[in-house]
Amino acid sequence: MLRILYAVLLGLGTLGMLCFDRPTPCLLTSQVLLPTKVLITTPGDRLVPSFGVPTAARSNPVAPSPSVLATQESDQRTDAVGLLDPNTRSAGQPGTVREDPLGILQGQIDNKKIYDAFVAAGQGIINEKRGLDVAAIQQSVRRPARSNLLCPASSVGDDSFGFENVAKSSLLFGTLYDCGKCEEMHGNIAGGVVVSDDGLCLTNHHVLERRDEDTRVIFAMDYTGRGYAIQEVLAANRMADVALVRLQGTGPFYPAPIATNSPLPNTPAFVLSHPSSEFFVLTQGVVSRHVTLTQRRGKSTWLEVTAPFGAGSSGSGVFDDRGRLIGLVSRISPIFRGAEQIAPPAEGEEPRLRSIPYAELILRRCVTTKAIRECFREEDLDSNKAEQ
Repeated sequence: MLRILYAVLLGLGTLGMLCFDRPTPCLLTSQVLLPTKVLITTPGDRLVPSFGVPTAARSNPVAPSPSVLATQESDQRTDAVGLLDPNTRSAGQPGTVREDPLGILQGQIDNKKIYDAFVAAGQGIINEKRGLDVAAIQQSVRRPARSNLLCPASSVGDDSFGFENVAKSSLLFGTLYDCGKCEEMHGNIAGGVVVSDDGLCLTNHHVLERRDEDTRVIFAMDYTGRGYAIQEVLAANRMADVALVRLQGTGPFYPAPIATNSPLPNTPAFVLSHPSSEFFVLTQGVVSRHVTLTQRRGKSTWLEVTAPFGAGSSGSGVFDDRGRLIGLVSRISPIFRGAEQIAPPAEGEEPRLRSIPYAELILRRCVTTKAIRECFREEDLDSNKAEQ
């Protein structure tokens, strides 16, 4: 058994494991569990379980708080599905909800509150039949890799990394699915990044490419709890693992500026992501390298960073120290090695050595700046130059 496990793990070292986690169905109706997550290998390969411990069980994670506001829509506008607190009124603006109803901009993260808001927002989209359905999205991801849109301007106002700006542009991007074991909807959450003030956003191709029959909706939610259906898929590139979509609604949207040039090694790299439903986790590292891989379907180039991320981080933004978008989280590629240990002998047998596999190094691969910019019109790629 150990030899088989070791062979499987060594094989994984050559595969890029996508960071979009898919929880297995809950087993109880009275208490919904968050079971062990799985890491998904490259499309077409089998599922491989992660080696972490199961997330602790929690009661009714999808039941909305009594104070969750109902989703409201006027024409194509989607208003906030936030958690309204008596103290969330903005000073000088009677009757308006403060910009941070979920506490995200202050770094005060309540995972259950955010998860509940995500489920409530998705349920509202399902009930009102807004945007593209799952089947239409699956058809749309086969469209050409490049859109006919101009790349948004990439200049920034200051020279420092601002957490608030990055958090405002970062999305929870994922699905609701029906496990078939209970009456609740469950969230399967990855990430995305807003890149224009009219609702353009980026995520991974594999986040949109959901083939599960139990998936009911694919949508996005911003830091306030506003839920957005997908209006259209404008560009999709499976090899580069990137997709450009337009969200349905008027926002407001807070776009992240897209870097003009590819970052050099040792450039600071920040990742704001949602690993295993741990929301808005900020990690820091540097750009390690750009690497070109030869695969069966052709060559692909990836940005590698040292900032940690995990399953559930797919599609989340990678930013430089000026808050510019330099990449999107895509996958990890672990390198395994076997350590020799003495196995406890069975009765009547001699002690023997056995090889215990462990991850010696994890390469963290991201969509490149070039691949992001290639989602837009070709003649625009050399325009809108920003100061580096």
